[in-house]
Amino acid sequence: MKKAKSIREQIEAAAAPDKAAVSVPVVASLADFQRRHCRVKVGSSYLPYDTEGRPALELATQWLDEILASGREDCRIKIKGGAQWGKTVWALNLYAYLLGIKFLGVGYYLPDQALVDGIVDTKFRPDVVDQIPFLSALLKVGKSVNKSGKAVDRKGAIMATDGERIALGYFLGTNRVPTTYTHDVQIVDERDDINERNEKFLDGRLTSSPVRLRIDIGTARYDKAGMDKEFEDSTQHVAYICCGGCGRDISPEDEWPGVCRVRTGEDASPSDPRLSLAGDFRTADGDPSPVTHNPSNRYYLACPHCGTVLDRSQVVYKARRPEMAALGKYGVEVSQISTAAIALTQIVAAWASAVTDPDKMVAFRCDRWARPKSSTQGIDTGILDRCRRDYALSVVPVGKPRFAGVDTGDRLWFIAREVASKSDKTIAWAEMLSPTTATQRIPALFKASGLTCLFIDIGAERAMARDINMLINDLTDKPAIPAERISDRIDFGAGLVWDGKRQQWSGLRCACVEFSVKPGGGIVHEIRFTQEGLAYPVIRANRDECIQRGIDEFMTYDDGLVAVLDGVIRTEPVMHMPSNAPGCNEAVNVMQQHFISGSRKVAGSDGKSLSFIDKVDNHYLLANAYSALAEAVCGLSGLNVINAGCESIHVLGSRHGTMAGRPLI
Repeated sequence: MKKAKSIREQIEAAAAPDKAAVSVPVVASLADFQRRHCRVKVGSSYLPYDTEGRPALELATQWLDEILASGREDCRIKIKGGAQWGKTVWALNLYAYLLGIKFLGVGYYLPDQALVDGIVDTKFRPDVVDQIPFLSALLKVGKSVNKSGKAVDRKGAIMATDGERIALGYFLGTNRVPTTYTHDVQIVDERDDINERNEKFLDGRLTSSPVRLRIDIGTARYDKAGMDKEFEDSTQHVAYICCGGCGRDISPEDEWPGVCRVRTGEDASPSDPRLSLAGDFRTADGDPSPVTHNPSNRYYLACPHCGTVLDRSQVVYKARRPEMAALGKYGVEVSQISTAAIALTQIVAAWASAVTDPDKMVAFRCDRWARPKSSTQGIDTGILDRCRRDYALSVVPVGKPRFAGVDTGDRLWFIAREVASKSDKTIAWAEMLSPTTATQRIPALFKASGLTCLFIDIGAERAMARDINMLINDLTDKPAIPAERISDRIDFGAGLVWDGKRQQWSGLRCACVEFSVKPGGGIVHEIRFTQEGLAYPVIRANRDECIQRGIDEFMTYDDGLVAVLDGVIRTEPVMHMPSNAPGCNEAVNVMQQHFISGSRKVAGSDGKSLSFIDKVDNHYLLANAYSALAEAVCGLSGLNVINAGCESIHVLGSRHGTMAGRPLI
């Protein structure tokens, strides 16, 4: 039997007709390649490539060179940036370096095939290959090999051979599941536009490589998702400028917009007005200044503490999670605010315009600030920090009404809220539970937390949710209900009553929640039965409306929410979060992640409507939504809604007793 050719043998056979050696200069590193060979298009001309005014790119280049020189495996570089900071030129030259100098197999992934076609024809070929003479001879654009080892034409394929060494590279769209390709290095461009389901298959394309390096790069559009989430799982290198006055390290992104000032005299002064959240300029006392934005103004960054001018050309990137370097996970945030090559005048003009236009503010945060806040994003880190208060989670009640929610699945997620008033609520307790102990633990938590009512998701664990419901409502030993009694008012004891005529529960301590109501359908009360005929309460509602109810408690008028409380538009959040200081309950940080990742909206199947994202880590968000629903149904406005003038009243005794009629109080 004829021995099958290996992939390398097939590539060598395909390259055999072109054995003439290509003279490739000695290149010491990516930094060396950029400095000596790369070009960048400026207007109609090409000039030598440099990273002046873009220190983040220098840092990414340094990481790449160190990783390849050390021979480390399974490293990741994550570059989260705004717009127009040079990432495409950097990435395409990196691709050429890896393929044509290091002879590594490279996969350059883009959101779809249309972008692949465009970037090869309008960017990679004219701006990279055609500008470096030896690359023109070294790289065969549009060439790959088929299964028989013959050279074939293929859009997006690049073959590199110098007559001795051979490597294959590809530009690929992720609108399809990536298969059959193997790489040493992956470059994932515009990470937030990549198909999430297909993205999970990308790492498998690196399995057979001894390098397995992946580089994620792009504009971050969602807080704690996509590119921003990749950055969170990294060293988190962020720009700092050392103040020459007080010596503090200032993060321009953390201090925006107050870090920006406008000169009112010939020289900068600590009294110069600061850019405000309202888009105007204000004095140190917070009073409005007569200065307004004008393209002729002279803007600069200044220390918010002492007013000393900060030099944007002296940015230094420092890691907020340096321990991630040991895991080979490097990440840098690239904002226009800290990019000296981009004039502050542009940034201030965009800010002044954005503060009055929510859509422009979304674009500003993504493209210029690199701190995303999408119009489809409900909660972000800033909103939760604003809601933070100096207290710790505690299961012990303090005499105020408490309502809880439980999301079910392979784990259960419990949240209890404490309600001091309509305008003052706190997350009191949060806990992750095992399904094996939930039937015992949740009723115990109900008592220990002093809960008024608990709502539990019936979707994933129907039998368990029903059993917990019945235990808390003390329904396990009640007799079966004859079908003809369903439209009557039925008293289950301990204040729990089903009003069949009005289709309403009162006195609930627990209910199962089912998301089966169309938008605008309100809250529907139902009575359901086990196979043995035992009754239990169910509340049906709309998923998006329930989640939004919980999210709105964190929002204010500044976030675009118009909520009237006691006749006044609310300007402060209703819900408060516990401290996330070291030593506090570990659930606080997990809760924050769930609130942020689950509050983003995505397009529905019709491509038009927006719904809260599913199949992400959103369990505490849903648990909070169930607790908010419990408060809405069983709070002060929902308790004891009983009509004593009902025509037919029945009280259920024990399962072994009898039904008897009695008046309700």
